[in-house]
Amino acid sequence: MKKLLILVMLLVIGAGAAAYFVLGKKDEQVAEEPKEEKIVVEEHHYMKLDTITVTLFDEESVVGL
Repeated sequence: MKKLLILVMLLVIGAGAAAYFVLGKKDEQVAEEPKEEKIVVEEHHYMKLDTITVTLFDEESVVGL
């Protein structure tokens, strides 16, 4: 049972290493500088949201919603 577990772990680690090298090489070739974009908002936009109910407590009793 230990030998099977060791074999499975080696296969998982080997597959992970292979994926890292294959996918890592593609990322290095395609890597570009991120473009800086500035967002300018000229107006405020408001959204109607769901109503939130808040319970107000005074010591141990409810005094309002």
